[in-house]
Amino acid sequence: MIQTGPSASGLSGGFTVRVTDANGCTNESDFSLAISNCNFFPFEKGASENNVLKLYPNPASESVEVQLMNQEVIQQVVIKDKLGESIKNLSFKAATHQQKLDIKGLNEGIYVLELVTKQGKRYTQKLLVK
Repeated sequence: MIQTGPSASGLSGGFTVRVTDANGCTNESDFSLAISNCNFFPFEKGASENNVLKLYPNPASESVEVQLMNQEVIQQVVIKDKLGESIKNLSFKAATHQQKLDIKGLNEGIYVLELVTKQGKRYTQKLLVK
């Protein structure tokens, strides 16, 4: 898939890439990405290999804790649907590396949680709402 132009800046979500060779052998891989303000933030399945961003419980139904293991200060959290539309935008004034998010009212499904630190770093992770 190739998407260019102004509409590409809102492209976010989960994708599966499936490759089939000439012999019919198939392999596929899941990944997620978020594009925001000309910045590209890919993250693969299990992208928290460095265990920087933790979400728990995940899947969640009423609330979810977000925690940065590197002790950076959370400034903003944006929850996006699978089409990349912002569903919830939360800002925090308290200087902390951990926040509890109310997710009541979100429909069951897969969301992308994008976290912005006070230092301007961005972390993304898949959030499952049940």
